[in-house]
Amino acid sequence: MLNLLLSLALATAPQAPPPATSTECPVLGEKVTEKNQTVTIKGHSYRICCAPCEDRLRSEPKRYLDDDGSIKRAWEPSGYGQKIEPFHHH
Repeated sequence: MLNLLLSLALATAPQAPPPATSTECPVLGEKVTEKNQTVTIKGHSYRICCAPCEDRLRSEPKRYLDDDGSIKRAWEPSGYGQKIEPFHHH
């Protein structure tokens, strides 16, 4: 009985998200490394370049992430030669 209870507890315990492996900030596209801050959104971990990007990613995850958790690359040129996210520079 104790084994059953332990098995159930482990099966329902929240699991840690996988480690972030991204090399680009999902918001700005800046290069990031394992030294950068990590943010977890819907079970996926992402490295971000700065605190403002964390705020943007948390407030609008669908703008920057696909349903499967992959990065949309929203920062790429929009056709007019400008980046979509010019809100700050590093």
